[in-house]
Amino acid sequence: MAAGGPPMGCADEADLDHALADADTGGHSLFGFIDVTKVWARNETTEGSAAGVLKPWHRRAEPVPFVLSADEDPELIIHIPFKQDVMIRSVAFGCGGGEEGSAPSVVRLFANRETLDFETGHGLEPSQTLDTVVADASADADHPLRPDRFRSCSSVTVFVTDSVDGEGTLLSYIGFKGKSVGGKRQPVSAVYELVGAPTKSSDPLDVPKFVS
Repeated sequence: MAAGGPPMGCADEADLDHALADADTGGHSLFGFIDVTKVWARNETTEGSAAGVLKPWHRRAEPVPFVLSADEDPELIIHIPFKQDVMIRSVAFGCGGGEEGSAPSVVRLFANRETLDFETGHGLEPSQTLDTVVADASADADHPLRPDRFRSCSSVTVFVTDSVDGEGTLLSYIGFKGKSVGGKRQPVSAVYELVGAPTKSSDPLDVPKFVS
């Protein structure tokens, strides 16, 4: 872009994000489909910080914003909803600017689960467990996901159960690649018309009248 030109808008940034992501394996970045305003987390040191790690693919190496788990406890839950259903092929994690020991090492992923706490997260079978997570400053490692478990996702909940050093977890990037598969399912509303029973008539030629 020439000096003094207009700033890059959201649509341009999304196009660039997809173009750059296509240069790598795994398909399009799904950043544009994430509903960042509805992201929530459990055990984050600073409330609301988890939403900041959801960045465009071409900004994956930026060390800030980041989210840090509280009280040197590595466990961290981040719920990520999408604006429409998506198929997820891979996920990547970044741990820029932090100590290597604070990178997540084990992550449990839950597709289409709106609520999750730590007890439930340990008790339920996840959609997929990543036992050897690669999360560094480059955030270039794409972890393939099972297509049968992430074929149509309205949300994904990321549950970090351990970090490299077993203490706090720091994340500066979470990114998904895949494609849209259509709109979210909406509740169906129906209007029912009440039809009464016919009244009896002594005249066989009378047309039955209905009462409610």
